Amino acid sequence: MQRQEEERIVNEREAAAAKAKSEAEAKAAAEAAAAKQASDEAARKADAEIAAQAAARKKAELEKQQLRAKLLAQFNRVLPTTDTDRGLVVNMGDVLFATGKADLGADAKIALAKLSGIVLNYPSLKLAIGGYTDSTGSEDLNQKLSEKRASTVLDYLVSQGLDGGTLTSQGYGMSNPVDDNSTAQGRQKNRRVEIVISGEVIGTQIKGAQAAAAN
Repeated sequence: MQRQEEERIVNEREAAAAKAKSEAEAKAAAEAAAAKQASDEAARKADAEIAAQAAARKKAELEKQQLRAKLLAQFNRVLPTTDTDRGLVVNMGDVLFATGKADLGADAKIALAKLSGIVLNYPSLKLAIGGYTDSTGSEDLNQKLSEKRASTVLDYLVSQGLDGGTLTSQGYGMSNPVDDNSTAQGRQKNRRVEIVISGEVIGTQIKGAQAAAAN
């Protein structure tokens, strides 16, 4: 009888140990499954967030490109404008100034007033105004003329309501010619004021067909 009782106790202990082990294994498996599920859910949320951010960036960039194309077309209706890696470059030719002087002609004032009306709708835009001359005359005279023309344009734009803090002007004299100074036509092209319009709101240069279409 005593032997049977001892065997019963041993069997009960073994059964209890087996049950405890089974329950522990089941609990561990459940915890592992829950942890994996939480990890998978976190990964799904992270992937969804990354995808949403990428979609938002793509949408924002598309909106910038659309606005850039729109402004390019609008500026081109006022003055010749090209899309470059520097920004939208508006070209004011020498004929819009009094000969050899920095005074704005009537046509120049009208064009700049129209340009200002467009830019006023986008206060974050930056305008860098650069004056250029041909190679005729002394370097000092050309430098001063280019500076004066650029600053005259800046002052007029400010008078039209643009924020002076978003504008800069600089004279480059006879440097950076866009054509051959040995011909009258080339010299006329080199006598110019460029207004480079840029800003985060219009992103970067439009490539290929989009730029051609905007023109």
